[in-house]
Amino acid sequence: MFCMSDSAARLSVIIASYNRADLLPDCIASLRNGGVPGLKIIVVDDGSRDNTREVVASLGGSDIDYIYQENKGLSGARNTGIRAATTPYICYLDSDDYWLPGVALPILNMLDRHPEVGAIFTEARVGNPKDGYYSWKESAGTFRFDQLPFKELEPGLRLFEGDALYKLMVFRNAVFTGAIIQRRELIVRAGLFDPELKATGDYELWMRALPLAPFAHWPEPLAIYTRHETNMTNDQDLMQQAFCDTLIKHGAKNTDWYRNHKALFDQALREHLFYFGYSAYQRRDYALARQRFRDGMRRAPFDPRLTAYWVATCLPRPAVEAARRFRRLFP
Repeated sequence: MFCMSDSAARLSVIIASYNRADLLPDCIASLRNGGVPGLKIIVVDDGSRDNTREVVASLGGSDIDYIYQENKGLSGARNTGIRAATTPYICYLDSDDYWLPGVALPILNMLDRHPEVGAIFTEARVGNPKDGYYSWKESAGTFRFDQLPFKELEPGLRLFEGDALYKLMVFRNAVFTGAIIQRRELIVRAGLFDPELKATGDYELWMRALPLAPFAHWPEPLAIYTRHETNMTNDQDLMQQAFCDTLIKHGAKNTDWYRNHKALFDQALREHLFYFGYSAYQRRDYALARQRFRDGMRRAPFDPRLTAYWVATCLPRPAVEAARRFRRLFP
């Protein structure tokens, strides 16, 4: 690890990077141009085999802390960054994403003015220079949080009623990890990221943090989520599996808020498990679909759809195809 300290720093941005040395200069430049005095940048090199160390060293500056560790995955790397941070506020940015200038500092000031707020999350932009950009809120299907009960702390800053946001989060992650600034103390109290959750550790962490302190929303986009062929979210099977694992893992922690909303969790888990199996059924991989439907029947409360589709995929392939044709007659 090499670093230099800055006692005036209020915010640390944690960049977990694995074999993405070529992306770091632009990502770090966007942070340096973000307009936050004394910003600390913590690059956690999660076992890269490329020249990440050399690239970070070449960027220079007392604002960068570099930490190398053996590969632990995204959640493990972020936890390393959180533990290393000494600032009251923290946030995260993936090495292929970028900050927009002039947004972070007003958010920090709002957090200073409203100590009851645990975190402020914002809108984000999704896309790339070739294809253009669009709203994260719309792409993630999170528009419903606009309908949640809230208190306007100051113009544009909405403090959501925690229980209502939690219930929405059961079905959909409303927060882009690159567009949220949190109190470090809150994340430490919540228990950091679950290292066993590789793709959706952020989603599960927000659900643990919400009962401890409310989240507020700011409408201006803080970050750009870059769309490209290697995005993890492009793998629908991976993401569906991850959401199932997240709900099960969160339920196993048996928090008070989980117990209060267990019926919602059961409903969400049934839906995710069903569509995980149905995605294989749609592409006619009936053996995999049968396995997933059977697994879903074991992991979720009774769902007649899981049972019906499991029975269907146990039939000979010609019978399954005939059943599919018959079902199309009755949309």
